[in-house]
Amino acid sequence: TRLLRKPLVVFLPDVAPGWAVKAERRFATRMTTSTDLALQHLPPGKTSVTGYPVRSAFFDTDRNEARKVLGAGDGDPILLIAGASQGAQALNRAVFEHLPELTKRAHVVHITGAAGAAEAEAAKRELGDLESRYQPFSFRGDLPALMVAADLAVLRAGASILGEVPAAGLAAILLPGEYAGGHQRGNALWLVEAGAAELLTEAEIGALAPSALSILDDPERLQRMR
Repeated sequence: TRLLRKPLVVFLPDVAPGWAVKAERRFATRMTTSTDLALQHLPPGKTSVTGYPVRSAFFDTDRNEARKVLGAGDGDPILLIAGASQGAQALNRAVFEHLPELTKRAHVVHITGAAGAAEAEAAKRELGDLESRYQPFSFRGDLPALMVAADLAVLRAGASILGEVPAAGLAAILLPGEYAGGHQRGNALWLVEAGAAELLTEAEIGALAPSALSILDDPERLQRMR
């Protein structure tokens, strides 16, 4: 950038910087970031908090219409489960293990990834009368609509949660990945400390179903988180 005589603007989407941003912050003309909490890691004289950019669909989607598309009844809570490609298998297994209990309580929309699609369809067939309350997909391009429709979500803690979870007004259980230096934990804690989310570690993933059911069975707590 110095040779080209052009300014360098660096955006840190996460709460904590990775190696790339740590290297670039020295040379950046200006820096921007998602949260106030990230300022402790960045040069104070040239950093602004801009928030995390989100798609307009988070604000344009009608919640009731989105729920109808999913076929959920009026009093039926929607539980959205979406695992990132890394670590999705452990999350999928935790869901399959407790699927009967979850579908008795909620309409479950599960983004499995391609690797989990066949197992999800097999698990769906085993639900019997509850089969219609479980909707597995290998991929969905309309995640904003699903998040707006949902009452509670189980998500990884990539940087996008810092903007998308608040934009959707969505209560969440967050499972930060332990890869890439464990930077997702800082993102999760930002929402946990705000009262909008609950954190589960990889070691605690077996408690996923009890945690979700506990929140769904406590309407006042769910509303506070939302």
